[in-house]
Parts: sequence; C-alpha cells; structure tokens
Amino acid sequence: MTSCSSEVENDDAFTKPIPIEFCASLGSNEFSSRTTAASSESSTDYKFSTYDRISVAMSDNYGLWGGNFKGKIYKPSTAARETTLTAVTANDAFYWYSSLVNYGMKAWSLGTGRTPTADLPTSYEVYQDQNIDNNGVGDAYKLSESDFLYSPIQTVSYKESKTEKPKLTMYHQNAQVCFNLTFAGTDLTSSDITGATISDMTMKGDWSETTTAPYGKYSNLSNEKKTLTLKKNTATQYRAIVIPQNIAGKVLTLQN
Repeated sequence: MTSCSSEVENDDAFTKPIPIEFCASLGSNEFSSRTTAASSESSTDYKFSTYDRISVAMSDNYGLWGGNFKGKIYKPSTAARETTLTAVTANDAFYWYSSLVNYGMKAWSLGTGRTPTADLPTSYEVYQDQNIDNNGVGDAYKLSESDFLYSPIQTVSYKESKTEKPKLTMYHQNAQVCFNLTFAGTDLTSSDITGATISDMTMKGDWSETTTAPYGKYSNLSNEKKTLTLKKNTATQYRAIVIPQNIAGKVLTLQN
C-alpha cells in the first residue's frame, strides 16, 4: 500500500508551482465492485483498481480555477483501499502556488471503464446487463462500470499538506445486491444455473450532493422499469450495482 505521508517542499520552494499530491481512500464499510468478490470476502478485501479514474476538482478564493470545481483526471498508483493519486496527463494537474491560499476540494469516480468527466454528474444510470464483458477494463464486466463514488467538499491548505497529503475519502452512491445460492433439498447444482435477473428495476435518476454520509442522494427516479441482469461472480454468487431503491416484491429469476 502506498503511504499517504507527504514530502511537499518547504514554503521557500515557490520559485515554481508545486504539484499537489492527493491520497484517496474508501470510507469505512464501503464495498467495491472493482474487485472479483468471493462469497467470504470482508470489507478489507475492497480496494481501488489501477483502472479507476478519479475526477479531482478544486476551487479557491483567488479564481485560479474559476471557482467552479472543474475536475482534472487522476488515477490510483496502486490497487489498495488507500492509495496516492497521479495525474493521468502530467501537464493537466493541480498545483500549490502559494502557502497562503486554502483550496476547496472534492472528487468523484464513475464506473471503471466510463469516460471520466470534468463536471460532477447531476444524474446517473447503471447498466441493464451487468454480465456483459467490458472490453477487458477493470474486472471486465458492466458491473464495475455501473459504480459511482463521491468524496464531499473539504478545505485543504498547503501547510497541512506538508505533513499529510490531502485525502479524498470516497463513498459509494449506488447500492450493491448480492445473492448467494444454495441447492440443499433440490435436484439442481450450480452448473444448472446459467444466469440471474431481477424484474422491474429502476436504472437511472437525478443525483445531488448532501452534507451527511454517503454525501449524495437520488431523486426523481425514472418511471421506466427494466429487467436487470446480474453478473455471475462465482458459480453460486450473483451481484449487481443498482440505483438505491426498494426491491421488496421484485422477482429474482434463475436461468438454466
């Protein structure tokens, strides 16, 4: 795991801008669709993937970035629950220009394989068939591409960064459903099951920031209902990433 301790130079090094070094972590009890999950996994198994792309946005009182939180794209340096971030494009990164300026900072990460955005999404849609191969990106399925994480706004300063890198704690905005199958008392085995679906699921809705965990909420969910295809994770486990919604009364169908 890459350390989040900082090696920022002293104040007298402002003869040129100093790159801001960020650290990203998953909030406590946060799941991840971005690892191949086993039925026995614990929260410590969940981690970022080096395929992830994180939009980091900053603003300040001096208008260096227009005060509008436009995101620049970063990536995890290691696959871990806590990792340093590096700019995807070296000349498109954030810098310290003065030890006197405090910056506002927030971040978001769309599903692995989606095109990262410079603007924070105001709506989101998960994929209907999450067992489709995702062209070799991440865990190679649309499951991981349906994910959405957000790190709420906070204030960071150059002085604080000299002892610890600004940390972006990411929280999932979508929910995970997971079904572990058992076959006791039946004539079936796991090899008889080829897939699983859930009926009448909402795939999209409007999204906005909040001030309490998980620091975002959905509203105006689409009235269009679809059948969701779950990812076959193991021979006896199926998973999906969904827009938070009440699934009571939804029908799980196993295919053979």
